[in-house]
Amino acid sequence: ERYVFHGLHEIVNRYRPFVDEVRRRRQRISELVKAKRNDEAKAEYEALQAMEFPATSLRLRLRPKYSNLSPDGKVRMLINVGGAENVALEPIPEDTIRELPLDRHIGFIDEQGRLEVRIKHFNAWDPENTHKGSLKFKPGEGLQLYYTAGSFRGNLFRAMTLFWIRLAFLCMVSIAASITVSFPVAVLISLVAFFSAAIKEFASDSMDRYVALRLESPSAWDTITGIIEAIFSNLGDGSIGEVIKLFLLLVGRTVLFFVPSFGAYSPTEHIGDGIFVPYSLVGDGFLFVGVISSGACLLIAWLMFRRKELARVTV
Repeated sequence: ERYVFHGLHEIVNRYRPFVDEVRRRRQRISELVKAKRNDEAKAEYEALQAMEFPATSLRLRLRPKYSNLSPDGKVRMLINVGGAENVALEPIPEDTIRELPLDRHIGFIDEQGRLEVRIKHFNAWDPENTHKGSLKFKPGEGLQLYYTAGSFRGNLFRAMTLFWIRLAFLCMVSIAASITVSFPVAVLISLVAFFSAAIKEFASDSMDRYVALRLESPSAWDTITGIIEAIFSNLGDGSIGEVIKLFLLLVGRTVLFFVPSFGAYSPTEHIGDGIFVPYSLVGDGFLFVGVISSGACLLIAWLMFRRKELARVTV
């Protein structure tokens, strides 16, 4: 299988002189091989291998598994990075993480910032007993390329910013609720808003499985209007059970419609795995949670509060 990793311009620019030297030596080796000057090509290759490679922290993270169980529960494969020689990896237990350092392969990143990795399911120690099954990597987790992209302090600050944005939204909900209702009810509304935002993605998927609706458009507004139409349709048919399920679905969908998704702007997995928290995630969280959602709550609170009369106590 062939896998291509994109967006590696940063690491190429960081080690530009070294990358250029490796590319020059590889080009020289290719020219010598074409000219059948094998002794010179071998000497050039040995010189390339003897180069002192910088500690780039570039590493490939593998989590392979078979489509069916292997006899000993281990995966055997050949790996080729950037067109270099094939390397037989030590057997890896299925569904287990293994990291491979790629410091010696930064010269194989092309000008477009791409690095090609080829992985072949093959038992190099006993080719005739290669397991009869296909090799699989879970999308997004099974095959990842890591490299240093910033400092821990900067990453932690971006993560904390996202948490502060979520906290600001809860503050706005609490303010809006405390203006219109009593303290216990305001606390309940704030808790409902927090838990609804925290489990929005899970709850949305669960509701889709709870009641299946065939809608042409998956937008939130079309979903709510489709549920209302289905309620009246089932009332006409006398399906009271379906009406109750649809009513509960309508309430749940309405609540989820008015709260943002905390899961979509959560930096927890990034911090836990040591992954760079992207600026785009912080920007989207600030816009949709910090400005739009929090601003809507603040606007509602202002409209409610401006109708209230202030009393003055005189003795």
